[in-house]
Amino acid sequence: MVEDFERYYKERYEDQKQWYDDKAVKNKRFYLTFRSAVLVFAAAIPTSVSFLPGSNNSSLIINIVTLAAFMLLVSEGLLSIFNFHHKWQSYRTTAEALKKEGERFNTKTGEYSEVDDPESLFVDRVEELVSQEHRYWKMLSTKQKGEGKL
Repeated sequence: MVEDFERYYKERYEDQKQWYDDKAVKNKRFYLTFRSAVLVFAAAIPTSVSFLPGSNNSSLIINIVTLAAFMLLVSEGLLSIFNFHHKWQSYRTTAEALKKEGERFNTKTGEYSEVDDPESLFVDRVEELVSQEHRYWKMLSTKQKGEGKL
């Protein structure tokens, strides 16, 4: 039996579950925002260029096209650098796995119905889920350093 399991459940499990959920939501929002910006700027460039021939405001149109191209490049670059899509998927996967583990524990289903000490199994499985995520980010960080990307 795990000492002070209730404290672990509230302070570690619930905290980690919420953290991963919050990070997934945040990265999804960033990803969708920047991906939408890329779409808008990519559409603005050819649309604006179509107004160039014979336009009295050609310098304004050129400025709009230049700004849209700049913003398109910046938005795409930020998506690439910060990798919001992959982070969103990774955090969401871990958050959902933690939720599922909590449900199995609380309903005493799956492996929890077959063990004498479900609290210890729960702690082990939660810590494994969290450390998988940590190992992944450490591996990714090491790989990027080796490639000179950090």
